[in-house]
Amino acid sequence: MKTAGKTYNQKRETFFSVLALCILLISLGAIMYKMLVSSIHYSVMHYALLAEGAFLAVILILYTSQHIKIKRINAEKDRALLQLENRMAAIEAAADGIGIVDADGALLYMNSALQKLHDISDDEVSQYIGSDWLNLYTENGRKEVQENVLPVLTKTRRWRGTSPIVRNNGDIVCAEMSLTLLPDNSMIGTARDISDQQRAAKEKMALEQQFYQAQKMEAIGRLAGGIAHDFNNILAAISGYAEFLEEDLAVGSAEQQFAKNILKAGAQAKELVDQMLAFSRQKQSTKDALNLLDPVKESLSMITASFPKSIEVHTDFDGDEFYIDGNSTQISQLLMNLCVNARDAMEEDRGGLSLTLESPKVIDSLPDELMGDKLLEPSETPNIFFEDVSPSKTRMYLGQIARDVEYVALRVCDSGTGMSRTIMEHIFEPFFTTKSVDKGTGLGLATVHGVVAGHCGALVIESEVGKGTCFHIYLPSIKTVSKRENIDVDAIADKVSGNILLVEDQEDVQEMMANMLERLGYDVGICSDGLEALAIIKDSPGYFDLVITDHNMPKMTGVELVQQVCYFDPDLPFIMVSGYSREKLQEIIKDHPSIKDVLRKPTPRKALNESIVRILMEKNIDKQKLA
Repeated sequence: MKTAGKTYNQKRETFFSVLALCILLISLGAIMYKMLVSSIHYSVMHYALLAEGAFLAVILILYTSQHIKIKRINAEKDRALLQLENRMAAIEAAADGIGIVDADGALLYMNSALQKLHDISDDEVSQYIGSDWLNLYTENGRKEVQENVLPVLTKTRRWRGTSPIVRNNGDIVCAEMSLTLLPDNSMIGTARDISDQQRAAKEKMALEQQFYQAQKMEAIGRLAGGIAHDFNNILAAISGYAEFLEEDLAVGSAEQQFAKNILKAGAQAKELVDQMLAFSRQKQSTKDALNLLDPVKESLSMITASFPKSIEVHTDFDGDEFYIDGNSTQISQLLMNLCVNARDAMEEDRGGLSLTLESPKVIDSLPDELMGDKLLEPSETPNIFFEDVSPSKTRMYLGQIARDVEYVALRVCDSGTGMSRTIMEHIFEPFFTTKSVDKGTGLGLATVHGVVAGHCGALVIESEVGKGTCFHIYLPSIKTVSKRENIDVDAIADKVSGNILLVEDQEDVQEMMANMLERLGYDVGICSDGLEALAIIKDSPGYFDLVITDHNMPKMTGVELVQQVCYFDPDLPFIMVSGYSREKLQEIIKDHPSIKDVLRKPTPRKALNESIVRILMEKNIDKQKLA
């Protein structure tokens, strides 16, 4: 349309010019013709007036044409100016920062978004306009642009990337920038604040990492639990027969000492399995009201005796009562693992170790990601995320803190070498260790993880390379202290007897436990699976005083056997023996009052007998046998 209009105006101007020339020629011709053929004689003045009239007519026509042309030019200027104003308004209103730089590097223009990005007020704009555009950056920023941006811009005529920008108020934002050189070597640049996008991407990456880490820990936990189950069955037979040898061999003989050494090695293997089960959170541990100060003091006595004097141990307890619902053995194991790791982290056995206990209080100073509305159950996957405090300092958060719940805080800090984030990401994986082969198995911190999770607690690890590590352990506190009634089993164990049905699918374990029960004075019946045991119990009503059964068996599990027997003999007591059980076994057991106790393989003879005697006493199945 613009081209058509322009062509029309040009044709109109040409028409008026030709018309004016034609009128002038026609007028002059008419005058000459009159002079030659007319019989009337006109004066020279008369002809001059006619010529002047024709000339004025031509001038008028030419003026009109020029006026139209000037008017058109002005209209085009007005349109161009309006278009430029609209473009400038659009640039000014753009969300992205836009700047224009001349060929000499002077800043000619910046829009409001660029001002806001650099935190430049309207009064300060004049200080930047006309000056070097690099003045928008700090000294380090200018150096970065000159070394990394300008060479690429000069070579390719454009540059695009991200760069941190230090604003005038000191804040640092991440900007996505684009610089383009124009043909006259002037430059136009754009910048966009992508701090929110980067923060969101970082949070997404952290969530993904947390998810993958949780999946990995869960898979490793299942693997550890499976290995522990198989290993415990083997260990049960070894330890049981070693006990027989120790009892039968001559006191003080070399052979009896060999048997004791086997038992000692079995106990060490059992501790290793305990660590694996604690990590997998599948060990059935009895919890009771526990003053956390007691296992801490016990661990301190061992630490003081075994640590070199060059390591200074400091304690800070702000009270005497720190009650939790806990397992004393596991808490002691947790403390010893942390303290031994702290010792190994100190170069040349020199440094400091501190243990702190804080009275119960509500925890509200930790990140929101660690907070929740309830306690995290041991069977639930704990939250895991990291915080990079500085290039050399990292925090790791694990578990969940319930709002409005009081926690006892236990801290174990050392002045050792510290850990990098790369190492910290793997510390809870079983068998991961940075120590030499003779110094550790890599199960210590995996056990810590399992114990904390099993106590519905949370863990914060803070470590700085070259300065040390601090473990912050938060365990839910309890208000009341319950005490169990103690029964003197040893005083009456020799007076107790009864008929016991043993249900065990592992042949070597079955034979060993049957011998153990017979040595303890009980009459023993044996079977290899739950279906066979169910048939025997049905065929012999009232004959058996107690059933000892494995849990993981083919055809019918131990719990399923209990359920079936309860339909026709609800008073028959059971002891569940398991080297490994499902995560919810403890909850299942609570729903079955017939299950009086749960023992873990390998079961020492004394522990097994104490459980049997206690159950038979409570049931009072045969008063004459207890006489």
